[in-house]
This record gives sequence, structure tokens and C-alpha cells, in this order.
Amino acid sequence: MFEHLANFSKILVTGPQRSGTTICARMIAHDLLYDYLDEEKIGIRNYNHTVEAIRENNYFVLQCPGMSRWVHEIAAEHGPLAVVWMRRDIADIIASQERIDWDGEDIEKRQYREKQGPISAIKYRFWDTCQRYIVPTYYEVDYDDLYVHPLWVPTEQREKWGPRQWKV
Repeated sequence: MFEHLANFSKILVTGPQRSGTTICARMIAHDLLYDYLDEEKIGIRNYNHTVEAIRENNYFVLQCPGMSRWVHEIAAEHGPLAVVWMRRDIADIIASQERIDWDGEDIEKRQYREKQGPISAIKYRFWDTCQRYIVPTYYEVDYDDLYVHPLWVPTEQREKWGPRQWKV
């Protein structure tokens, strides 16, 4: 499903939290036989650790929604790399945030000048009006299209999952 990304040895998967960055990054790593790097291991919203991971690694997929605010800078300064931007219905993102009791809304909003609306809407507006036009190589992936991948787990089987659970 993600063979077109094989031209890149460094891939960042970002977008709003709860938009599917974890499963998409795992799917890409699975398909390309790359290492999967989770933002929790390098530091959520930690620019320096993210750049260090990019410099020190090859053939990896980094799941990093916490870095979405700076992905355009990272791609321009530390490429070549591919940016995969996740798209998901905002109501579904909010429902997922509520299901796991996600408390990062205020922290995330501090990174943006705009404060109105949910952080997922703010991130999408920033991507659509600014970042998308200056990221050298990006791909948008719709969360709902991931269901065809062999790693996909149907929604009804994920009802009691936390933020990092998934099935191999």
C-alpha cells in the first residue's frame, strides 16, 4: 500500500493527535521493512530530539503528531525525507480524544497563534494554508482508507484500546 514511499529512507508521519499517525506509521514501516520510531521514545514535541533522530537514523518511519507544527521546517532543513500528513474527520478525532481522556489540547494550542476551535481543526488549517505549500515532498493519507491494510483492526475490536494498542 505504501510502496511509493520506498524512495525515501526517512519518513515522518504527522497530523493531529488521534488522526491515525500511529497505525499509519506502523503500516508504512511494515510495508517497507523500515524501523518504526514512536514519538514517545524521542520526546513528544521535542524538536532537538526529533532532528537528532533524523540525523542518526536511516530507513525509519517516525510517528510524530507532536511535531506537526514544525514539520515544514524539519523537512526543509533536514531532508530529503517524506512527510505523510494524516487526514481524519474532526468529529472522529475528538471522539477518540475523549475515549482515551487525552489532555494535550492546551499544550498543543500554545504552539499556534490561532486558539479558536479544536486543535485538530487548527492543525488542518495551518497545514492547508501554510505548510503544505512549502514541504518539499508530502503525501496525504485519509484514515478511512487504511482499512484495506492487513494491519487494520476493525473499530468494534478497538473499543477498549488505549492510545498505543494495536495488533500485529
